[in-house]
Amino acid sequence: MSEQVVIRLSSRICKARWETCPAMLQPSGQHGYKAGKVRNSGDCLRKRAIVFPYSIHRKRFYLDKMRIWTIILAICLLGMAKPLGDAPEGHIPKLPDQKLLDLSGYWRFSIGDRTEWALPEYDDRNWEQIRVPGYWEDAGFNGYDGYAWYRKQFNGKILPKGQDLFLALGMIDDADEVFVNGHLVGFSGGMPPHVQTAYNKFRLYRIPREFIRYDQVNTIAVRVYDFHLQGGIVKGPLGIYAHSPGKSLDMDLSGIWEFRLGDNLEWCEDNQGSWGWKSVMVPNYWAEIGLNDYDGFGWYRLAFELPEDMDAESYFLLMGKIDDYDQVYLNGSLIGSTGFHANGEPIAPSDWAYTQMRTYQVPAGLLRTNAPNVIHVRVYDFTIDGGIYEGPIGLIRSNQLSSFWRNYYR
Repeated sequence: MSEQVVIRLSSRICKARWETCPAMLQPSGQHGYKAGKVRNSGDCLRKRAIVFPYSIHRKRFYLDKMRIWTIILAICLLGMAKPLGDAPEGHIPKLPDQKLLDLSGYWRFSIGDRTEWALPEYDDRNWEQIRVPGYWEDAGFNGYDGYAWYRKQFNGKILPKGQDLFLALGMIDDADEVFVNGHLVGFSGGMPPHVQTAYNKFRLYRIPREFIRYDQVNTIAVRVYDFHLQGGIVKGPLGIYAHSPGKSLDMDLSGIWEFRLGDNLEWCEDNQGSWGWKSVMVPNYWAEIGLNDYDGFGWYRLAFELPEDMDAESYFLLMGKIDDYDQVYLNGSLIGSTGFHANGEPIAPSDWAYTQMRTYQVPAGLLRTNAPNVIHVRVYDFTIDGGIYEGPIGLIRSNQLSSFWRNYYR
């Protein structure tokens, strides 16, 4: 059998766009090929690794190590630069089906960086106005790399109460932090000193209900950092969205979670402090938070309180898709597991777990109505990608579960 080499191709390192690509090929037997492990994102396959044989049947083809690495180096060099002119063609996720407010058009804009620009009471009347989406270079800020802020106001009276709302901001080049009425609701990429581009990632952030001023003017503030070439909120659609009845969770829990590397079963206890934990967006691949080649254990946690209109009766916790294995704890109790033995050890590597939606029943009486609840998720990734990478994530009443899934896949 011919010797093999595994080569990782990360679109987040090389900025090579692999959103539509053929299945990965692996040698099967002596002459044939078979499809390898791939990531399915909508209708696109995301190429994350390729397995090449050093030698294929000598009558057909031959690749030595030097030729392989030459090919890979050329691919990476071609993909390193952001494309000039047109906006990046990143994958647009499945948006909620109700668009409540279109946010494209003119926004207030200023280069620079000041923390008070996130606050709704800040007076931005002297700022420039530029059209969004679009590169800020096209609005006269040619050659500028660095920090800039966008601000826009909207009337909360047009938004329905009691529904989860989502803010879509399209593609932002390179990194962003987004505030609604002074509250951080989402971020992508990395700001200095840990710069990481997310220029071809679509931004869709849940707005917690408690951040909305339903009877007043609301302010969206977007902090952007661009480290080279074009910058800005560059491609839509932009707007505030909501799910129609039957497609929404009773409580959506996507958004800002906490995360830490390593493994310690004591971390599932409520009394753990903040040391060692950092904020991350969920859902997201580990590569999106700077862990491009990490394989192993990581833990997530989220504290939340039930709204007044929710009781503590029969619910399911949906955790979306997780790469590869997981154990989910609610208020210190294990409520679901995929890919682990009863003793907490991972099963043998498998190529099925990362494709499965996690749906775990919450035992009666476990949810708290008068105190914070805490979810801990222990994740083990044995190869390629990793993390809680796709929703839906949240709580749904038991009697609504089947209808939710039927509507979700329509």
